[in-house]
Amino acid sequence: MSDADHVPVPVELPGELASELARAAAEFGSQEDVTAMAQAACRAAQRLVPGAEEASLSLLLRQGCIATVAATDDRCFAIDAYQEETGDGPCAEAAREDPVTHLQDTDTDPEWPEFSRWARARGVGSMMAIQLSLLELEEDEKVQADPSTRGVGALNLYASVPRAFSAEAEEIAQLLGVHITLALRGRQRVTQLREALASRDLIGRAKGILIARLGIDDEAAFELLRQRSRDTNTRLVELARSVVESAAGADARVEDAVPR
Repeated sequence: MSDADHVPVPVELPGELASELARAAAEFGSQEDVTAMAQAACRAAQRLVPGAEEASLSLLLRQGCIATVAATDDRCFAIDAYQEETGDGPCAEAAREDPVTHLQDTDTDPEWPEFSRWARARGVGSMMAIQLSLLELEEDEKVQADPSTRGVGALNLYASVPRAFSAEAEEIAQLLGVHITLALRGRQRVTQLREALASRDLIGRAKGILIARLGIDDEAAFELLRQRSRDTNTRLVELARSVVESAAGADARVEDAVPR
């Protein structure tokens, strides 16, 4: 790994750091999707964190597995994939457990010897992984009560030389990690809002169909949907979708519009 392709921004003064972080946060928010946002986060880490020659971003999926969604170099994908498959290495540990994980020297590391040898052969001298954590950001009691739900992923930083990451680098990476987590959470909430609005619209359309065809009022239409949902163990929004789809034909019968 080499830093020849990028020139880190010297971040010496608090004002400069705040300005660079604000710029990074604005860039995260302007991206079209999570992958593009993650790629922007990797570029920001490469630019801002002293010692970081390459960077990747891994997310914890609902199934409990880890997936790298962006990186500044294809080798990062391969190195992360090894950790994802084996559960061995600093990135996997940071994503699931520790707020900050260091691999100081791949030649002498005692904690992940097999991974360290594998990474060293691919030009890695040291690594640092920062957990993207909801602990400071999430008010949901379930999140605070279950440590396994606090991590959403990890920002992974790579260098070709041993002991590349100082205390200052760790502090900057953690600050950047907070901005990345906020951006991820914000995007998740926007998605949830869109899904909620779409569900509400679908249920409203289904109620309208029942009102028109059965001659009932809004409250009775909703109660009918709710009762059918309970009786058939079907999510209300899925039942509403079935009603709308069943009624799509011009000659659809009323009984076809309400699943039995």
